[in-house]
Amino acid sequence: MKEEVDVLVIYPPRTATIRHSISYSYPGCPPVDTMALRVVKILKEAGFKTKYLPLFNLFYRYSPSDHFKEIIKYLKRFNPKIVLFQTDHLISNRNTACIPHAIKIGTYLKESNFNCKIAFAGKHATIYPKELIKNNCVDLVFRGECEEIIAEVFKKILDKKDLKNYPSILFKNNGELYQTSGYLYVKDINKLPVPDFQEITPYLEEISVNNNITSESIPITLRTSYGCPFRCIFCGGLKQWNHFRTRKSDKINEDINAAFNAFGKRTQIDFLDDELFTYDKEHLRDIIQLFEKKNLRINMVYAHVRYFNEEIAKILSRVTKTVAFGGENSCNRLLKMLNKNQKYEDLQKAIIIAKKFNLKIRLEWLVGLPEETENDVLENLNNIFRLIIEEKITNIQSYVLTPHPGTAIERFPQRYGIEILHRNWHNYLESGGYPVYSTKHLTSNQIYTYWLLTQMVIREGQLISRNLRSRNQSLIVQPPLKETFKAIFSKIN
Repeated sequence: MKEEVDVLVIYPPRTATIRHSISYSYPGCPPVDTMALRVVKILKEAGFKTKYLPLFNLFYRYSPSDHFKEIIKYLKRFNPKIVLFQTDHLISNRNTACIPHAIKIGTYLKESNFNCKIAFAGKHATIYPKELIKNNCVDLVFRGECEEIIAEVFKKILDKKDLKNYPSILFKNNGELYQTSGYLYVKDINKLPVPDFQEITPYLEEISVNNNITSESIPITLRTSYGCPFRCIFCGGLKQWNHFRTRKSDKINEDINAAFNAFGKRTQIDFLDDELFTYDKEHLRDIIQLFEKKNLRINMVYAHVRYFNEEIAKILSRVTKTVAFGGENSCNRLLKMLNKNQKYEDLQKAIIIAKKFNLKIRLEWLVGLPEETENDVLENLNNIFRLIIEEKITNIQSYVLTPHPGTAIERFPQRYGIEILHRNWHNYLESGGYPVYSTKHLTSNQIYTYWLLTQMVIREGQLISRNLRSRNQSLIVQPPLKETFKAIFSKIN
């Protein structure tokens, strides 16, 4: 028997990575995040009977040929009047590769006589609303942060009233396409309600089974701020990106309590989704004091080396064991091109400070940058090996540069000397995704090989480091053999 609901909010699945194509049992599952769950709460508070379908969490290793029939079973549990595909408003990696799967699900709903309207909201919807609305299954697209108007818009839809007075939406009416002006932007994020974590609880066992999770804890993320002051060319791409907004500690306290009310002692705060948590020092202190008062620990906190010093390291060390930096590259020329606002020397100083306060250090590294040459590739691989062997950091996570919609490299590829090979969004994956572009110096095959080499160097470096430590030995990292590397790397076409 289908459950009659006014709105079904769906967090669409994302394409499986290369690891999960090797084995479905490969470890990995995303934490429960808050963006869509806040929208669920808004709709419930407005009187809509609302349900949530977290396909992103249920099918983290998603393959349409293997799992679409399973998704249909979930869809058949409900008879919704409106279906909202809600992705994150800011994080590209929770958007781009989800969109084609959302369209396929929406098409199935329309073709299978689910008599519902279908809407989209999130970062991709904001960047490419016209692309989305052209799909036959899509009735409405929100441009920007939809929270302040979504309940009113959905009420008008159910009452079959006109939508033309609402800003920044695209919608269809009797086959005609309409677009309204303006831009949706939540100025005061303290007005947003707590996430409705209770909507996840019916799926917890299925999430564990589907993703081969053995841990009893339920990892979640929290967001204490929106936006970032920087304009890195591989990030952002939104009008509101540089509008840094904070959520007060009393509101974060309510968010935390909502999670514990839903999950109890199983709740584990994995990390904060903030683009730059350490940017506002007063906000940082307030949130850390809250965590201390509640006797909570965070697995990891992201920081920028420009906003990291001994004072901040000492504050962070009170509630977390790991700090993550976006290292991206060890070549200052390339960091400047990225508009990263840091030098490699700044990263090295931040590492020293973090270690002084017994913080473990995780670095994020981008491969295949515009203007990156074979010599740069080798220099980066050597420096990654050095950082691990000398035990300056705990781990490095390497990613393939991805020209996500709205970013400078996606909007102006010629300016940066890259050629985007296709816009099949389901392949826009950072972790193990095959490059969707080539550069003046590197082919897509070379970029992918480069990423595989970083994975090899990281894993082997960690193994060598452990063996050296167990024997109380050390290793001097020698410079690279340029001609040997070039002879091999240049053969990759």
